[in-house]
Amino acid sequence: MQTFKQAQVHLLGFFKEAGWTIKTGLKVPHVTSPNGKVRVWFKAQSLHGNDCGTEPKFGNTHSWVSDIRDREHDDINQFMRFIDFCANQE
Repeated sequence: MQTFKQAQVHLLGFFKEAGWTIKTGLKVPHVTSPNGKVRVWFKAQSLHGNDCGTEPKFGNTHSWVSDIRDREHDDINQFMRFIDFCANQE
C-alpha cells in the first residue's frame, strides 16, 4: 500500500491535469475547481469537500474519502468524475 504522501501526490496530479488550482504548503492543503465552486481539502488521511451547491469553505465540508491510500485507479477516476460533475452544476 502506498503512503498517504504518495497518494496525495498521485491525486494532485489528477487535479492538476483537470485544471484545478492547487494550494500546497498550507496546514491543510486544498484544491479548487476551475470555476471555484468545489474545494477539496487533504486532511490527515482523508479528503474533505463541500457538497454540490454549497459555498466552498471548510465549515461546509464532510469527509468524501476516508483513506486515499488504498484507492484503486478506477476509484480515483470515479471520484474525479463526481467532483467534476459537482463543479459544473449551475
